[in-house]
Amino acid sequence: MKVIHISTSDCGGAGKAAFRLHLALRLIGIDSKMLVLYHRTSDKYVVQFEPNESIFKRMLNELRNKTINRDYQKNTHSKTPEMFSDDRTIYDICKHPLIQEADIVHMHWVAGMINYTGFFPKIFHKSIVWTLHDMNPFTGGCHYSWNCEKYKDICDACPQLGTNSLNDLSKKIWTRKKKSYIRSDIHVVTPSKWMANCAGSSQLFHNFTVDVIPNGLSISLFTKRKKKYARDLLHLPKDKTLILFEAQSLNNIRKGVWFTKKILSSLKREFDISKLGLVILGNHTNQQIIDDEYSVYPLGTIYDELLLSICYSAADFFIIPALEDNFPNTVLESMACGTPVIGFNVGGIPDIVKHGESGLLAQVKNNEELTGHVMWMVNHPEKCLQMGVNARKIVEKECSSEKQAKRYYQLYQSIKTRYNIRSNSL
Repeated sequence: MKVIHISTSDCGGAGKAAFRLHLALRLIGIDSKMLVLYHRTSDKYVVQFEPNESIFKRMLNELRNKTINRDYQKNTHSKTPEMFSDDRTIYDICKHPLIQEADIVHMHWVAGMINYTGFFPKIFHKSIVWTLHDMNPFTGGCHYSWNCEKYKDICDACPQLGTNSLNDLSKKIWTRKKKSYIRSDIHVVTPSKWMANCAGSSQLFHNFTVDVIPNGLSISLFTKRKKKYARDLLHLPKDKTLILFEAQSLNNIRKGVWFTKKILSSLKREFDISKLGLVILGNHTNQQIIDDEYSVYPLGTIYDELLLSICYSAADFFIIPALEDNFPNTVLESMACGTPVIGFNVGGIPDIVKHGESGLLAQVKNNEELTGHVMWMVNHPEKCLQMGVNARKIVEKECSSEKQAKRYYQLYQSIKTRYNIRSNSL
């Protein structure tokens, strides 16, 4: 069975999840390859799409790109920092040999790579699986709707664009997507129950089958390592409670980075913060959310997964203050390393973080409750440690890369069987 994964990138949150699945499928004997626009990994089965075009075609594409960007600028009246993606691109990937020869076309996060009206009508005869890493495939352009439910009927007057027009850019994108999907037989997969519910209730996807298959990762690579060893290696203190979090863009409200600031301000008023250390993954320039009274240990952006597992193992617990999210890789990685998680009870986070068992969850935007959970973890180190043990067991049981690959293989088999029956009846 030949499977081609289509993903804008093999890195980043969605790209990383797609790449991990690709590797896991190859380990169980599936002929899996990836076609991407942006290539970071050295895997020989990941192929970067390179259009073979004449100078004239490149000029036309440049004009088309300018048109798309102009449409967005003209239709946007909001200063929202959230991502909004057009369904049009300059790329035509349908004739690529890896797509032509594939038994299963498995799509992932494809913003900027797929030209919807040119892609789906040309591959309607192929078996398509689409793993949703966010909401964009069934909306008029947004990747997370921020509680807007227009995607359940029809997108227009988009709040994220800041327009009141019933024929704005979101309506045009939504309409083009609807026409593109008409002949397609897409089998939708979501990592979380929350995303499955959103997709199933959407006007664009409600006629498609939707399954839930959690993301997976290598539980031998992401595993609990001795805390003393991890802290020695990273030059972290052994006598502090270390809290781990990611430094996301300060402009990305959905990631809830400002709730981290609120938590730390509250802790400072009620706790001896000399006993705490803050370990930061990601862009350390965003440390302006932290005042100078805290001991801060920035580790930067880490791509090596072995080193990343050591970072998680060094911490006592991990905080993710996201206000809306699907199935964050960071939560899965932390739990696999035996580090419990504190976050809001939103999106797909409660699918894996079991409150009081493998972490603690607060009601969304309830900073007081979230801060209380942090203080409880600090004051109950033994129970915190046991939650980490429980977290690891949950990942072993539900989210190993091997288990994920086998679930997808079973799905591929069922789709191919259905496809063959349908073909023979024509």
